[in-house]
Amino acid sequence: GEIDWPRRFRHMQRHTAQHLLSQALLRAGGYHTVAVSLDSPVCTVDLEEEAEEAGVLEAEALANFAVYADYPVEAFYVSEEELARYPLRRPPKVRGKVRLVRIGDFDLAACGGTHLKTSAQAGPIKVLKWERYKGGTRVYFMAGWEALEDYHAKHALLARLALAFSTNPLELEKPIRKLQDELYALKGENQALREGLAEALLPRALEEKALLVPLPVLGELGKRLARFEGTFLLVAPEGRFVAVGPRRGEVLERLKALGGRGGGKEAVQGALPPGRAVEALATEIGDGPALGIGGPWAEGGKLYNAYFILRAGRIEAKMLKHHLPNEDVFDEVRIFDVGPISGPYRIGPLRLGPPV
Repeated sequence: GEIDWPRRFRHMQRHTAQHLLSQALLRAGGYHTVAVSLDSPVCTVDLEEEAEEAGVLEAEALANFAVYADYPVEAFYVSEEELARYPLRRPPKVRGKVRLVRIGDFDLAACGGTHLKTSAQAGPIKVLKWERYKGGTRVYFMAGWEALEDYHAKHALLARLALAFSTNPLELEKPIRKLQDELYALKGENQALREGLAEALLPRALEEKALLVPLPVLGELGKRLARFEGTFLLVAPEGRFVAVGPRRGEVLERLKALGGRGGGKEAVQGALPPGRAVEALATEIGDGPALGIGGPWAEGGKLYNAYFILRAGRIEAKMLKHHLPNEDVFDEVRIFDVGPISGPYRIGPLRLGPPV
């Protein structure tokens, strides 16, 4: 076998840094280490006591002072009987001959692990955060090359964000907070618009029972319809659907025949396979009067703005919009593909020509 030295050295940096930090925590706040985890670049030290911010920050500084002091690190063995002569940071967990690791006159502890030659090789030591844990405190830290790599990654991220916001990296909080405030305001406006659109669509949904609606108002309109008698189906062009009312279970079974999936108690919610939303509405209309509706239609890898005639439980006719306006509030050219010029279609004895 062969030792992976770069990996071994990083593990040694973690271990020696943990000894320094544990001793620093004991000196700064009287915090006793009860457990450690060094399995990943982000290491942890578990303390018996609830640590305060001032104590943790002082311990971080003290640990790095020990790094700069360049203390020699030495390991040696003593008998169990000799242990009383040594001021150990914590009692050993083994008996018989005990291995001790001493870092200058800064720390002395029983340990069987691998360590560096000097404390300077463990730096820098950076505490990332701390939190309450099992009645005590868990402290997260990084050390050595891994701490430096973490700094590089975070510095690069801050530099990119500062460039994007045209500010200094240490002043990023202000534009980000402003962006958050704007986002919260827009969310409020968006919610108000959804509620307004749902209210506007309510009379039509009550009359038609089955309706193709924009996805953002699907749930909002469904909640309103649930307060009325009758069974209603709302379908979004993307295939999402909501059914409310006493016969919602029957509606779901018909949608399952089209490949739909869903469920629920007070309201049935789910999704249809792509392109089946309009068929679902046609199924619900059944033998009622013919209905013309507009909506997106995907076909042959293209997306069209389409107009449908639904009759007798099926799509009687489908026209793909040819003229796509691109002025004032319209921008259909950016979204939809141009459809072919459509010919006339029939509804019973009538032969009609669509103006799309």
